Amino acid sequence: MNLANAPSANFQPIYPFVRLLDSIHQIQLRFINDAAGSEAFEGLLAIFLDLTDSKYGFTAEVLYRNDRPSLKARALTNIAWNEETLLWARELAQRAPLSLRYAMPAVATAIGNDLDTTFDYEVKLQILCSTSEDQIEGVTAFM
Repeated sequence: MNLANAPSANFQPIYPFVRLLDSIHQIQLRFINDAAGSEAFEGLLAIFLDLTDSKYGFTAEVLYRNDRPSLKARALTNIAWNEETLLWARELAQRAPLSLRYAMPAVATAIGNDLDTTFDYEVKLQILCSTSEDQIEGVTAFM
């Protein structure tokens, strides 16, 4: 029974909790029914996006190599270019060029490496960006 889709007036105060429990139930069913996990991760992403009212996201699996954790992306939202995303990208391109330049390499590092390597890379990028003209301009804009 899917209670999360039919709240009544008396049910409103606990609706978010029931919706969350129903989502957990749906996720469990997907993983039980999909031994390989590919459809389960897609379903998991859809549920998370719905619960958080988000447009974009990803799910990943934690894998261990030589006792070191790393992430393997399992499901990604479609981020194909459309008019809205092109306008957003053009707007972003006018700001913080260093941050934008290193955003995708940082994500790629996070997805393809263990957490220590990812953290070390992120620290280097934080130092680089926090000592740049970008950072000074950003701080000044909020003063």
